[in-house]
Amino acid sequence: MNRDIGDDRKGVAGFFLDVPILLLMIVTITVFLALFSRAYLVHQSEVNKEEQDQVCLTIKRKIQVYPEMMKEDEGGIQQGPFAIEKLNVLSNETLDTYLGVEDKYLYNIMIETTRENETWVFGKDHDGSTEEQKMSSYQVPVTLIDEDGRSHLGRFRVTVWKR
Repeated sequence: MNRDIGDDRKGVAGFFLDVPILLLMIVTITVFLALFSRAYLVHQSEVNKEEQDQVCLTIKRKIQVYPEMMKEDEGGIQQGPFAIEKLNVLSNETLDTYLGVEDKYLYNIMIETTRENETWVFGKDHDGSTEEQKMSSYQVPVTLIDEDGRSHLGRFRVTVWKR
């Protein structure tokens, strides 16, 4: 039995036939996992944005009925016009206590009026560390009443971002 080693090719081709299939499976699984993780991240970002929008809307609604900012008349406190004299004495601490915003969010409230270009800012100043896409903001026109009872047009804006 004189066998030549060069003629024996059993088992050599079997392994090399499996390599392309293994590579194809690895690439397919990698692509699937990458697409799945991207879809999950997009979903999480949408959920977080919705939650942030809700916090912003809640702050806006609370401020619009906050008695410490509203003009009083004979019938009591009315919803609507902001009283300029009350805005001048309102503090961030009082507003923080009233709003009770979660610690994971920061907010900024800005009320501007056409009367001598006055502006009132409450909450935190945006330091630029958060991208604008990751912020929620609502803006509405408002009426402000001065000490003499005159009405002035204004703009009320609430901005919320994650800490």
